[in-house]
Amino acid sequence: KNRAGIIITNTRKKPKCYQELWMTNDIGRTWNFLTTYINQFAWSYPTPSEGYDYSYYFTNYTDTSKDQEDQTASTQQFVWSNIDNVQTILYDHVSGFSIFKNLVSVVQVNKKKANLYFSINGTNSQVSLPNSGKQSPSNYTILDSDADVIFVNVKYNNGKYGTTFVSDGKGQQFSGSLEATVRDEDTNVVNFVRVQGLNGIYIANQYPDTSNTASPISVATFDKGGKWQPLNNVTDAQGQPITCSSGSCSLHLQAATTKQWGTIERQSNQNIFYGPIYSTKNAIGLVLATGFEGTADPTSPSSLSTVLSTDAGWTWFDIKEGANIYEMADHGALIAIMDGNSATNELVYSWNEGLTLQRCNISNNGSVEVDEIIAHPHSNSQTFTVFGSRTIDGSEKGVIFNVDFTSFHQRACNESDYYNWFPSSSIGSQCQLGKSVAYQRRLRTSECYNDKDFEPAQVEASCPCSIVDYECDYCFEMVSGVCEDVCDGNMTRPPDDCTGTYTVPSGYRLVAGDSCNITHPQAVDMLAPVTKQCPAVSTTTSTTT
Repeated sequence: KNRAGIIITNTRKKPKCYQELWMTNDIGRTWNFLTTYINQFAWSYPTPSEGYDYSYYFTNYTDTSKDQEDQTASTQQFVWSNIDNVQTILYDHVSGFSIFKNLVSVVQVNKKKANLYFSINGTNSQVSLPNSGKQSPSNYTILDSDADVIFVNVKYNNGKYGTTFVSDGKGQQFSGSLEATVRDEDTNVVNFVRVQGLNGIYIANQYPDTSNTASPISVATFDKGGKWQPLNNVTDAQGQPITCSSGSCSLHLQAATTKQWGTIERQSNQNIFYGPIYSTKNAIGLVLATGFEGTADPTSPSSLSTVLSTDAGWTWFDIKEGANIYEMADHGALIAIMDGNSATNELVYSWNEGLTLQRCNISNNGSVEVDEIIAHPHSNSQTFTVFGSRTIDGSEKGVIFNVDFTSFHQRACNESDYYNWFPSSSIGSQCQLGKSVAYQRRLRTSECYNDKDFEPAQVEASCPCSIVDYECDYCFEMVSGVCEDVCDGNMTRPPDDCTGTYTVPSGYRLVAGDSCNITHPQAVDMLAPVTKQCPAVSTTTSTTT
């Protein structure tokens, strides 16, 4: 719901350094002070019975005796407030909160133990996750939530990784999805990225074993975390397989999780700047990233390349060497790339999704340290804006360039330049999450621009249920390709008075939001309970003499 209110923070430096929270209801003409030592804030999702259109949540520190940067989560509280600044403290010892649609999640940390609480449509509950013998959680990170599921990463004793869980469709019961998901020890940011514009497709980094002796690998899921697989299909820009000296050409991506440029600390204490795993809903199925194949050294710029997937992560093309900054425009018809580690005035661009690259200079007045490239947010235009800096008169100055490709006079696309592309849960299939969805996409070899009114058409059809439409149910985890009971056998144990046979859950459930047709003659039904024989009862005969 649109709100006229605006909330901002202001930093106060004397006598202590802390952030204040202010709000305006008249587009900035007047401002009302709300609170101090603010850390997080967000508009809430009030129910009609509350009667407040401008309620909000925030966290702030209760210890006002020191600077905010010296605070710890143990002194932070989670507060709800209405428009009149009538505040209610909901939880203390809070490390953070997240809001996804009608879900509010709160992480409470006390004595090195973390608890996770959800509020869905005003109903509060503590979340219980299958433990499988692990230690008590020390922190939680809410990774993503859509209309169907919630992803949560749980940190246990090792700060370098956590276990990722996925919920059922009600957001109440969770099952394990990805062990040893890479996370930052200091920021708790998890290497977990959603492919924008598509349902249920994610890319993450994972330690292949929990000893941390091996480097992380990149994996992808196309069924909302039901199954994960490495990125094995890597070729050069023309589709020719890449040969690695190690014999293993799995692709590993540097997983900056937002469109901000991350860094890898090198031994020389210099930084390598690299682009994130980047996708946009306006260029369906296209993903740009920075990665390396096989066992290459990720801290060497020469090992890194800009890679492109045109099918949401199934296959990848190596389109340009080095660690670069990139952007897409015109629904992905136009890609722009610039060096992210050295000053340059050269912009590399492609009209054919990286098959061929062309070059142009954006400045005649010296090279530029490029910070970012952005396109129009709707990706319809053929214009990029480049932000950077360069030395002018002995001092570093910020510079902005507008690069407009509309004057290059590429022809407009016609009907013969498009084809139907289908997201899929397995190679060779045209089904994903129980349905076949056709997106109209421009052919890679058609060097034309999309008309400004072009919108990708979508056509849907139902698919019969197959094994890829299922995931492990609550208290079950995938073991050697089968969902096994991990709750001490509680889900599959026979009753005490068992006679003859008994039934147990199958261990599977449909992926939340999956709309496959289970009544189709070719459908695979993995929901039916399993019938088992009761254990044999030993009979003891005693003889009295």
